[in-house]
Amino acid sequence: MRAAVIAPAVRVVIIAPAVRLAVIAPAVRVAVIVATFAAGWQAMAAEPPVGFSIVHVPALQGDPTDAPINVGVWYPVEGVAKDNTPGGPIQGGGVQGGGVQGAGVQGAGVQGDVVLGDVALGPRVQSVATDAPVVGDDLPLVVIAHGTDGSMGDHDDTALALARAGFVVAAPEFPHDNYLDKTRTRHFEDPPRTIHAVIDFMLRDWPNHRQVDPGRIGLFGFSAGGFSALIAAGAVPDLDLFPAYCAHHADAYVCRATEEHPAPRVAQLPRAGWVADPRIRSLVLAAPAIGFVFTRAGLSGVTVPVQLWAAGDDQFLPEADDIEPIRDRLPTKPDYHLVAGANHFDFLAPCSEALARTEPIVCSERDGFDRARFHERFNAAVVAFFRRTLR
Repeated sequence: MRAAVIAPAVRVVIIAPAVRLAVIAPAVRVAVIVATFAAGWQAMAAEPPVGFSIVHVPALQGDPTDAPINVGVWYPVEGVAKDNTPGGPIQGGGVQGGGVQGAGVQGAGVQGDVVLGDVALGPRVQSVATDAPVVGDDLPLVVIAHGTDGSMGDHDDTALALARAGFVVAAPEFPHDNYLDKTRTRHFEDPPRTIHAVIDFMLRDWPNHRQVDPGRIGLFGFSAGGFSALIAAGAVPDLDLFPAYCAHHADAYVCRATEEHPAPRVAQLPRAGWVADPRIRSLVLAAPAIGFVFTRAGLSGVTVPVQLWAAGDDQFLPEADDIEPIRDRLPTKPDYHLVAGANHFDFLAPCSEALARTEPIVCSERDGFDRARFHERFNAAVVAFFRRTLR
């Protein structure tokens, strides 16, 4: 399977609401425009360039829609960043075979200028090298698992930071549990299977898989993606604890969301068949969901290093119910961070002004809390943790 690569000298805008990347399965529909995002160019050019592409992993076995898994991939490149010529011609901008066709991401290095294209994941713009080869060998891989109804772009600033530090980053959009398709949002067994399939693809079928070190794989999970990440790393939830919890916490967000969603109730989901991936060597969890369903025995299979983040003012997943059970029951003490003043969504990438107008709940910050400044520290800590644990 080929990686879908955005052609050089192209401004690509993937139109979507909120922080979501508008991937419309089975093909990625891309509106290509020539407009220049000059306002953000100087700030973006100051950072080392990062490569980006979208790949399509074969559908999970048993998916009746046979929908591919759309995955954003960030990776290190080499050279001096060079902006596209404003108003320049579109080259190779057609959408064919479910991806944007253009220059391949082959080879092992590039010298000189790296041409950047502006890619908008929703209303936010990234300046990424869309025509440069992947640089380096034996590169560590980090998979990013988004939260309920999320997208591959939810943690794009963290992905950029990791790629600049020499990591390959793969962020899948979970089939039927994303902002476009919510038909299996409460089928908690699906995302760990997706994580496993994405790792398989990146190690065997990604055009640059020989540059990835199969022994250095990390996993980042936010909210429901944190729950999925724990399972992928060897945890086994006890879903019988869910209805018991909700019987005493009927107003809890996770209980209300489960009752209101048309998918099968959590109590009816299978108790066995959770997919773990032993190739995962390190784990970062940001505000993981429904931690109360993990007993000490259920977490005994998580033997990798864990960095655990909690929001001090989480309006959806209270620390005492969802984070502390994980922190206190893991077999090895995690690298724990409680972020004073942060709310649940402060672990998502900082919002643009446009996004803040359309998604005030996602973008709102408590008085005195600066999400952008926090993410400078957060991303640095995440990079340092993966560097230390994926040597």
